[in-house]
Amino acid sequence: MTFYTYAQNIRLAKRNDKQYLIAKLATGSSAGGDEEGWYVDSICLDDHIGNDHGSFKWSDNGGGFSYYARDIKLLNDGRTLAAQLAAGGDTGGGGWRDATIDLGERLANDHGRFKYISK
Repeated sequence: MTFYTYAQNIRLAKRNDKQYLIAKLATGSSAGGDEEGWYVDSICLDDHIGNDHGSFKWSDNGGGFSYYARDIKLLNDGRTLAAQLAAGGDTGGGGWRDATIDLGERLANDHGRFKYISK
């Protein structure tokens, strides 16, 4: 199940030069968590999303997209990650491209915890 079906307060945070997705996720039970039935969790997007010449790309081995990105934000109530990505490496010599990726394609809610689904 995609994470955003049962998520609240979806946001981005930068920690140690990496981008994290944070949300309050439903646990599927009425016990435990930060609030009854909900748990606040985070996942490092840089561990799973890369920059492929100005386009987002899912990665099972770490992606580091934010190192070559600017204007990083969430759209569609936190369902979509958007940014301008460098198309020609770290200098942006190939220009900057607007890019988006549906976070629900590979991120799921596993009883109140983010889970990356590899393909």
